[in-house]
Amino acid sequence: MKVVLVLGPKDSGKTSVARLLIECLRSAGLRVVAVKHTHREDHVLEPPETDTGRMWAAGAEAVALISPSAVRIVARRTAGLREVARLLSPLGPDVVVAEGFHLEASSADVIILVGGPGDRGAPERVDLFTTLEEALSDPASLCSRVLSMLEG
Repeated sequence: MKVVLVLGPKDSGKTSVARLLIECLRSAGLRVVAVKHTHREDHVLEPPETDTGRMWAAGAEAVALISPSAVRIVARRTAGLREVARLLSPLGPDVVVAEGFHLEASSADVIILVGGPGDRGAPERVDLFTTLEEALSDPASLCSRVLSMLEG
């Protein structure tokens, strides 16, 4: 399983580039999972007015929501990029497209920097630099470049 890491400053277009990559990698026949890192402690993973939100608020270590078409699991723990990738490995992905995880950039197979380094600085290695405008104007080029890096 390969990891493509999308980094860049706030509002640089990281999520849009990640979405383009997910679409093009799936079109190339690859199984893709996505992971998003946030520094926000107040991010609500389970809305408090829902049954799962009430279970979460009661202190459950983890809450799972299972529907006929999807499974969502929220756990009270932290995890790094590679640990999350291992947790997702039973799903059989070929590629993990991850947004964020700046401090774990060295563990990625391909690093894409969107819009410049921002206030955190650039990682030691950048495999591909793009802007949102460039990615949107020529997504096929972005995709073929990433695919060739994943194959190499």
